[in-house]
Amino acid sequence: MFVREVLPNYMIGMLSLPVHSTPYLLRVVSDVLEKHLDDNFLKEIFKSMLKEKPQLITALYASSKVGTRRVDKHISTKERRKFEIQEGQSS
Repeated sequence: MFVREVLPNYMIGMLSLPVHSTPYLLRVVSDVLEKHLDDNFLKEIFKSMLKEKPQLITALYASSKVGTRRVDKHISTKERRKFEIQEGQSS
């Protein structure tokens, strides 16, 4: 129960920082998501938080291409396409 009470507040604080442009913070957010996505209660809270941060969703997708794919399966197809288009334009 402690995690369910504290972790959402921790993530609110993390998401108020420029996480999408700071690799270390991005890794911390990614690790928190990966560890706690099995909890449906937290998963729904995280999904609602991430809907407000499209840049972070794109950054999480990009970082998951390099490392684990666990976060990747929770990112919508629309966001994936958006990232792939942006990635193609920057090449």
